[in-house]
Amino acid sequence: MLELAICPYTGLPFHLGTNNSGSHRHPFAPSLHRIVPELGYVPGNVIVITWMANNAISEFGEEAFEDFAFQYLKFKRPDLIVEKPKRRRADNDNTQLDMFEAA
Repeated sequence: MLELAICPYTGLPFHLGTNNSGSHRHPFAPSLHRIVPELGYVPGNVIVITWMANNAISEFGEEAFEDFAFQYLKFKRPDLIVEKPKRRRADNDNTQLDMFEAA
């Protein structure tokens, strides 16, 4: 059931109501995300993530979303940050997906 599920990008549980004012979608509402936008909403190319994460990733890209989240925590909660992993591209990977290795 979706109300028991969590966002695979943020780890936040999905919220099925509206925001506090009741006039807009809640930022943690579930939203369909196209992994490869050009392929559209087809089986195997969509995952359910929070509305806020989906909008940020769709508008600015996953790397910018990740960098923003890391910098926000580094500034606001430095006690939570150990070290950001270095980003590296797999040798045989020609997609937009990144792999990480510990720094």
